Amino acid sequence: MNNSFDEEWDGPEKLKCKDLIYKFTINNNTQTPIRFRVKLAQKSADQQVNLHWPLTGVKGKLDIGETQVVAVLPKIRPDAPEMTNGVLEVDKLKIELFWKIDEEKMK
Repeated sequence: MNNSFDEEWDGPEKLKCKDLIYKFTINNNTQTPIRFRVKLAQKSADQQVNLHWPLTGVKGKLDIGETQVVAVLPKIRPDAPEMTNGVLEVDKLKIELFWKIDEEKMK
């Protein structure tokens, strides 16, 4: 995980938040509109994921150069630690992104 933000921070004191939320953003940097689908699933039955996530995934469209927040994953138990056995909650998920050119927008 790249923590360069922490190393270069020159603002007010950063505070830790017990109810951490993960935000997934997708940017279309292609030259055509696209359709996308994000699938999220638990990687291992042995590791419980302390996050709410859309079980059916997320679908959407992005125009050229558009950026969109596609999912926000809050913790189920906000008081639980950010990591379990050195693993971040988000790393316990299998996240797949599928995309294709939006044929309808091309016409």
